[in-house]
Amino acid sequence: MILGFDAKRAFHNRSGLGNYSRHILRILFRYFPENEYHLYTPYRQTELFTLPREGKISVHHPRRFDHRMFPWWWRSFALGNELIRNRPDVYHGLSNEIPTGMSGKIPSVVSIHDLIFLRFPGMYSLTDRLIYTAKLRYACRKSSMVVAASEQTRDDLVRFLQVPEKKIRVIYQGCDPVFDENLTEQERTRVLSRYELPDGFLLSVGTVEERKNLLNVVKAIHLKNIPCHLVVVGRQKAYAQKVKEYISRYGIDRVIFLDGIPSEDLAAIYRSATIFLYPSLFEGFGIPVLEALRSGVPVITSGEGCFREVGADAALYVDPRSPEDIAGKIQLLLDDPGLRQTLKEKGKIQSGKFSDELIASNWMNLYQSLM
Repeated sequence: MILGFDAKRAFHNRSGLGNYSRHILRILFRYFPENEYHLYTPYRQTELFTLPREGKISVHHPRRFDHRMFPWWWRSFALGNELIRNRPDVYHGLSNEIPTGMSGKIPSVVSIHDLIFLRFPGMYSLTDRLIYTAKLRYACRKSSMVVAASEQTRDDLVRFLQVPEKKIRVIYQGCDPVFDENLTEQERTRVLSRYELPDGFLLSVGTVEERKNLLNVVKAIHLKNIPCHLVVVGRQKAYAQKVKEYISRYGIDRVIFLDGIPSEDLAAIYRSATIFLYPSLFEGFGIPVLEALRSGVPVITSGEGCFREVGADAALYVDPRSPEDIAGKIQLLLDDPGLRQTLKEKGKIQSGKFSDELIASNWMNLYQSLM
């Protein structure tokens, strides 16, 4: 089978859509090496995504000068004609869009991660909302199949864009295999020393933006005077200043901000945490929750949206808008080592439901059904 992929995010984005794209490509290369893979990207950053040496894998870039000068145009409008010339059996738009001009000529799949810009329009500019909506409507209308990252996203596609349910399939995602690898105590201690971290802390992973709800986590720690350090790993947006102002106002001296952490070091940080906190207001899937479950860390996350799909009975759930509820669940886990151990054991079992082999097989079955 010859498969084409929109690989821009795989080569360019460090988190989010980049992780999603790299994960799908990596597991397909591993479990179905007999296929021919064609990756389309405006340009390539090898430090983010290293391709295996073996296998039938080709990377395609814009050939014309004007397409190289305006890569967004090439990716959205010119790529369709190139795909028609190359004739893959199936084309997969990994990040919410497919190029124009190929509908009806090449079977196509589009991955839809979330509709946050429609649920929380105030978090996005009008221009961004218009662009995202136009691309998403086109992709859902013209693709052969729409794949949602969760049941929550499937329901949103039906509710906000009236996509027919029969056209949507849910395929969950996995996470980097680094979170499954064995880690020696010496390696773990070395990472803690490198970032000057205490042994045992509360952990938050994700972009520091309003939707991730870090301010309510800090308020919860202040409310109960919880004596643990909070380690925050993620890129900081403007919202981070609001969080830091609260920290400064109340003299909270136990919050550590980190960014640009390699996956290998992040795995060690997860395993050194006492509790993982992810009371996000909304996500399409919530991959940090899966990373924490794989790492054997007790999880506290939001009781709304997709999070129960990932955590099931292996996590504690809170009202993300209530610092009091968040604080209560943190204190509950700190006071009950038996409950922490139970959640760790359940987390290992639950994370096994998102195995690479199962996810790769789901994708290959879908591709074959479209041929």
